[in-house]
Amino acid sequence: MDIISDIDKRPNLLDLTPKEFEAFIQNLFTKMGFDTKLYEASGDGGVDCVAYAARSVASSKIIVQAKLYAKTVQPTHVRDLYGTMQHEGATNGIMITTSGYGPDSYKFASGKPLELIDGAGLLALCHEHSIPARILSCGK
Repeated sequence: MDIISDIDKRPNLLDLTPKEFEAFIQNLFTKMGFDTKLYEASGDGGVDCVAYAARSVASSKIIVQAKLYAKTVQPTHVRDLYGTMQHEGATNGIMITTSGYGPDSYKFASGKPLELIDGAGLLALCHEHSIPARILSCGK
């Protein structure tokens, strides 16, 4: 019997739809101080959100891909993000998921302007910006 889950009232991110999760990620990046634009799901070309970081001299364009997964994100998705980032003329790419990445994904991203944020990293960002959230896969 899981009593703690009933007491813990933080929203479970795995209860969101993929579109809601993309909007959640956009809201998170906005709260982190980025100017953001959410893309429509159909024909988004692999772009869920674009975040712009304003600097004193120039701004940087960041392609954000959100993966609402309970399973490990495949390296093909990381490679696709890199291609999309280059196609869009972005300076960086960030993939953020409710799950995790395998060693091949980290190996591909190494040395490239890609950041892979797993479920624990996502929850840490939420906590840092006072956003209540949890990732609980029981019952899914």
